[in-house]
Amino acid sequence: MRTSTRIATLAAGSGLVLACTACSPEAAVYGSDGAAVRAVSNDVIAEVTTSGQYGRVCADASVDLGDPTSWDGLSAGEPEKFDGEQWEEYADLSPTWFINVSQSRPDEGASGREVPAVLFFRGEADDLCIAGVAFGTRVTS
Repeated sequence: MRTSTRIATLAAGSGLVLACTACSPEAAVYGSDGAAVRAVSNDVIAEVTTSGQYGRVCADASVDLGDPTSWDGLSAGEPEKFDGEQWEEYADLSPTWFINVSQSRPDEGASGREVPAVLFFRGEADDLCIAGVAFGTRVTS
């Protein structure tokens, strides 16, 4: 590699590092909207665990949050834009995002118990509301 090419590559790489110093680690991994989905998901988990409710349910949605104890120990996974190809049975909710939730303490929780598995959101970043929840059966090994 020529010296001028190396300098240009180094300068471009340095700019990327400087540009991302203002980013949160999650925003660097998932983008700012994805990081917002993760943050709101963790807020949903915390609020439902403590109160059994969540204040930002989409206005036209009827969301069953289930038993508040089933949310204990859950954490947000990886957010994805909803494209209708996965989770077709939830397309009528018109979600813009979905995110899996998982047990953050895998050794806890009863096997066979119904727990939230996927959260569906409508909106973007600062304007997310929960449109639905898919439940699954907890399996421990």
